[in-house]
Amino acid sequence: MLNRLGSACFGLRKAADAVDCYREALRLRREIGHREGVGATLNNLGISYCALGQPGDAVDCYREALVIARELADRHGECVSLNNLGEAYQKLRRPGDAMDCHEESLTIAIQTDDRQGEGTALSNLGRTRALLGQPGPAREYYERALAARRHAGDRHGEAATLRDLGTLLSETGDAGAARQAWQDCVAILDELRHPDADGVRARLCASASQTD
Repeated sequence: MLNRLGSACFGLRKAADAVDCYREALRLRREIGHREGVGATLNNLGISYCALGQPGDAVDCYREALVIARELADRHGECVSLNNLGEAYQKLRRPGDAMDCHEESLTIAIQTDDRQGEGTALSNLGRTRALLGQPGPAREYYERALAARRHAGDRHGEAATLRDLGTLLSETGDAGAARQAWQDCVAILDELRHPDADGVRARLCASASQTD
């Protein structure tokens, strides 16, 4: 119940309330010894901490979730925790640690035929390469991520990768391709009725005004 309430709060962009719910859920799951549930709640708590601009606290959550996933031989949980941990390292400007996490996550996803996890890892690798100032490899990872996410039917993930690809293309001077990526992203987000569509649409408008 508390985990569902936390998810609802996060969906309403009330990350601080989500943290309160997840922390209480975590306490209860620790009390009853529900290790798998503890791991899942730690990942949710970490995501909420990141949304609040507290990636250091998120790292602590993800590391513990990763330990639990490995203890339980939960390969999917390990893949998720590694991807989340890598994203937190990105926010902490620790791209080397982020690369290690995402590469390990990608290996697990491929071994377990987890195309959604594969797409997430590839997209995160693209973002990390971009952070390192390597636009060529970043673009290659994004294109591989799009293929994996489309194969998995992960529409929201596809939109996220298109958004990031558009940003990369814009920063490297390919304004036309950037606009196309953002247009495709907006189309998906509108289809999903996702509020992030407005932010990407604003980028499109700014891009168009710069080229007029």
